[in-house]
Amino acid sequence: MSASLNNLITYKTYTFHTIPIQVVFEEGIIRITNDLQLWIFYDQHIIERTVWLVNRIKQDYNEFFGKPLAISNRSLGLEIWGHLYYEVFILRFSKLFRLDIRSRRMKNLLKPAQIIDCGESDKDSNRRLWNLLAPLFSFIGKLLPLNISKIGLKD
Repeated sequence: MSASLNNLITYKTYTFHTIPIQVVFEEGIIRITNDLQLWIFYDQHIIERTVWLVNRIKQDYNEFFGKPLAISNRSLGLEIWGHLYYEVFILRFSKLFRLDIRSRRMKNLLKPAQIIDCGESDKDSNRRLWNLLAPLFSFIGKLLPLNISKIGLKD
């Protein structure tokens, strides 16, 4: 774990077995790097792994800032999935229709998924959506595809 000089931003890498997951903490916001390692993390046991990750993030946030992150566990988990599987969908769509992912339009579509920003209500305009969907966490989790890292969409 390392922190900036003014301690307003803290970086942490979680390791699940051998899979590193990079998270940046700021007051009221966490940011998760959406890379191939995160896709590998979500290849199996999506709900259980989300619970594991969210619990660690929220515990560390509380330690770093001396107060809890004001996002429910289910809302945070759903937002992670929303960004992650949005990218899976866009990449599958581009492959199906043979679209150039290096084009400006595709880069603009993929940009929101590169870093998964999850903020408290006053910092995240989508928090209301994730909160609304939170009661469906387990149901949605069972619908998500497995083995996303093995479909050859992410480098």
